[in-house]
Amino acid sequence: MTPSFRRFARTTFRSLVLPALLAVHSPPVRAGWFSTDSTYLGYRIPEHRWSQWTASLNGSANHRNSSSSPGQENRDGRFAGQLGTRLTRGYDSDR
Repeated sequence: MTPSFRRFARTTFRSLVLPALLAVHSPPVRAGWFSTDSTYLGYRIPEHRWSQWTASLNGSANHRNSSSSPGQENRDGRFAGQLGTRLTRGYDSDR
């Protein structure tokens, strides 16, 4: 068997034969969460609000000394920082 035929056979089996076998051999749907006689039929999500607050701090610094000739010295320094905050709020309820 060539590699391309094997790939074709595997793809065909996965996309056509396997779903058909699973559909034929799957058990019937029993009374449960989706059925009309379910104990959860009357359950509703209670009204509630939520919030989340996060903060972040990032920073970096560097310093450099160099001399271009005797008696001359150069200094360079940098600092960078970032402060962030985020507030997320939400509301949820069932009709």
